[in-house]
Amino acid sequence: MYDSIKQGETDWFSRYISSPTFDVYLVWINPSSSLTLTLYSPNGDVYGPFRDSSDGAVDGKIALTVENAEQGVWYFKVYGERVSGFQHYSLAVL
Repeated sequence: MYDSIKQGETDWFSRYISSPTFDVYLVWINPSSSLTLTLYSPNGDVYGPFRDSSDGAVDGKIALTVENAEQGVWYFKVYGERVSGFQHYSLAVL
């Protein structure tokens, strides 16, 4: 999924997950922009928000592996925490 976001804006995506393990990647070009990613499980558990620095590197990327995932519709929230103008990004759920 490709989109763009500005500061203070929230984008929502959903995906039906049937596998017990899945990966989520949020990638953007300008690492000086700050985006967050929050995951919501089918039963309402909240994971995050995760930030670029959550993995110890500021590189315009958030990469997560979810294990023991519930089957059902998961929701993914991308938030433009600090963005100058617009920031294009890609969200992949594999």
